[in-house]
Amino acid sequence: MFARFRSKTTRGVSLTEAMVSLLILTMVMIVALTLLFSMKSFAERQQVRTAPRQVSRRAIDYVSSYVAGATDLNDAETPPSPNAIVTWYSRPGVSGPIVKQASYNNLPLTSTFGEPGTDIITLAFPASTEKIPFTQWDDPIDPMDWLDFRAGCSGADGTGTIGTEDMKEAFLRLTGATGTSGAEKSSVLTVIDANNSWAYYQITKYDEFGCGSRSGGGDLNSVKVTAAPLAAERVDPVTGEPTLVTPVFLCPGMRFFSFRVRRDGNGTLNLEQKQGLFDPDADNPGTAFTPIIADVEDFQVAYLYSRSPDASGRTVFNTWDEATSSDVPIPTDASLPTGSGGVPYQGTGSLWDVTNVSGIRLSVTSRSAPVRFETRNISVRRGTATATNARPRSEDRPGAGPDDYEAPGASTGPRVGDFDHFRMTSTILIRNRMLGN
Repeated sequence: MFARFRSKTTRGVSLTEAMVSLLILTMVMIVALTLLFSMKSFAERQQVRTAPRQVSRRAIDYVSSYVAGATDLNDAETPPSPNAIVTWYSRPGVSGPIVKQASYNNLPLTSTFGEPGTDIITLAFPASTEKIPFTQWDDPIDPMDWLDFRAGCSGADGTGTIGTEDMKEAFLRLTGATGTSGAEKSSVLTVIDANNSWAYYQITKYDEFGCGSRSGGGDLNSVKVTAAPLAAERVDPVTGEPTLVTPVFLCPGMRFFSFRVRRDGNGTLNLEQKQGLFDPDADNPGTAFTPIIADVEDFQVAYLYSRSPDASGRTVFNTWDEATSSDVPIPTDASLPTGSGGVPYQGTGSLWDVTNVSGIRLSVTSRSAPVRFETRNISVRRGTATATNARPRSEDRPGAGPDDYEAPGASTGPRVGDFDHFRMTSTILIRNRMLGN
């Protein structure tokens, strides 16, 4: 009895039972891991598909705000704000103005200005709409000028002597002054005269500040400045420095912004921004640009004219015509020393002049991060151009197939099909210009 009872209580699991249990556990694990990896791949795929859409939307929204508000505050001119979009400017030279380009269409393969094939645009945007009168305007005979600026002064009529430091601080901030104390320089600004003529203006020295009358027969000369940039830094309209007629007003809140796409040292493509005019002498590539949005691989600008400049009825240029399967470019202007470069003329009086551009069509193509190995089987399909693994055509820049190398002109490295791509396009009218002007 005792031996039989002991045998029953110490009996173990048979080999057959262990094998069946292990088989069931293995099947459960296989099913669970299959579901786990499928869900993980699906989540990554959704992220891969969503990321470029979000990047394109952010880039479009950001640049659009500058395009819509582009102005040089010279709205009395016709058409208004002739320097709202900057395509050309000049610097003084021995034999006359030296023309520089500020906006570009489809950078060539050898360019160091930005990513080959992309565009560059320079816009004028006001940080403030204030206009300050010059009480003594001596330029260009004497680059020292007086202005009547009263912000921060304590007197009821703005002429009190208390608050000079507050007024100085406000004026420096308003004009975008940078540099060490006592050696500040302003941003590149603009001035407008009685005839609506305009010029660039940069303060290179802040000479005097005072809330009372400083000189000149009781005139309210509160601020004295010097505007004498070096020839290599001076900026003029395309035709050179104009002769301005008093009264002359300073637009101290004017700021110029440039946008481009450039690849950094890690191979990441970024939408970059610079406060200032694009400078082909320094921005090649230079260090003045700041990356603002990563994974933007293409930036295209098409120009919308208020009326057809070539009598064809067409108003959008630097784009692609599906009907004729051909580009629709802005022609070259032989009057500009280096040609028009595929951007609107500036200061020529032509129907192609940028003053007749009433809107911009922006196209931004963004890409995902490189697709991970476990996601490739549902996302990377080289050899078959699909909506996501090929870079789409954008305006007048051709697309690229999945098997093309990702870097233009490269013979090694990642392929276009290693990323997902998404293009977004938006047309923005410039607020201070209306169709029909």
